[in-house]
Amino acid sequence: MKKGNIKKVNTARAYPRSDVNERNAKYADNEEYARAFPVSDEYDKNEKSHILIQSKIKLAMWNLGTLTGRGQELAKVLQARKINICCLQETKWKGSKSRDLGLGYQLLYCGNTSMRNGVAIVLDENLKQPLIDVERRNDRLMAVKLAMDNQPPLNIISAYAPQTGCGESEKEAFWDEFDDLLILMTPEELKYIGGDLNGHVGANNTTYKDIQGKFGYGTLNKDGEQILEFCARHHLEVVNTFFNKKSEHLVTYKSGNKQSQIDYILTNRDLLRTFRDCKVIPEESLTSQHRILVGCIALIKPIKYTTVKIPKIKWHLLNTEIGDKLLEEIREILTEDMKNGHNISAENT
Repeated sequence: MKKGNIKKVNTARAYPRSDVNERNAKYADNEEYARAFPVSDEYDKNEKSHILIQSKIKLAMWNLGTLTGRGQELAKVLQARKINICCLQETKWKGSKSRDLGLGYQLLYCGNTSMRNGVAIVLDENLKQPLIDVERRNDRLMAVKLAMDNQPPLNIISAYAPQTGCGESEKEAFWDEFDDLLILMTPEELKYIGGDLNGHVGANNTTYKDIQGKFGYGTLNKDGEQILEFCARHHLEVVNTFFNKKSEHLVTYKSGNKQSQIDYILTNRDLLRTFRDCKVIPEESLTSQHRILVGCIALIKPIKYTTVKIPKIKWHLLNTEIGDKLLEEIREILTEDMKNGHNISAENT
């Protein structure tokens, strides 16, 4: 394809640096992935800690129309649906930063100088720790990389393809940039893509049986062919076409009498079997047109998190003998400090 002109907001590997857990980034190049994220080595052995084992991940994608004024409500929806990762499109935020959404969720976003387009990725509180890389290509494409214990690097990509009415040069530039991004990832790395790709892959999978299932929605169009060709180049599957659902759980975009499937979750061909479900949830009313698409992934190897137990302050003990003893010790320390201070002052006079 001929390269077009999409303005890159930031092509740095990570920006700002605070987005990334630099302490763990050095493990990303471990070819054996034996200790990709040795978080357990980082804690003092004397500290009380426990292991949290996670055997599944919920991955979602959602075109919000705009994120302005919706951050807290979005966090509540993600928490209620127990979603761990969410790829967002049309945030319409300027700049490229990271911020706390609340309820433990971290938002990493990429926009341009105007309030158009914009993509973002949301991670829950457990997945913030293994974040080792953030790559913001432009206001339509960004990715994060996670490195977890005994796991290959996991790449999450949020994509927002140009709409049908956009020029061919803009579309070609987007897909070229998308190609370049995936080429940088090794075949062993896990890839999960959540994107509003603005194309119809349809329900007929005769031509692309290895890429799409027979449970798509609508009829294949030119932009849909581009999606399938992209998947063929990178050995990806269109996950939400492999699950037999009612049309209400297939339609990702609905406006008046018009409805279509233009939002997709893509993954490595050999990872399709790890998806236990993938469907649209029409009940969420955060947006009026696009609907949230959720995939449930059963991990081949469970993720292990080591967390330190923070001691709980037992305020009620202040009214007991233990509290009296503590107050007496504090009084003695303060009295001794005052005496020492008085002696020092006397010596200086």
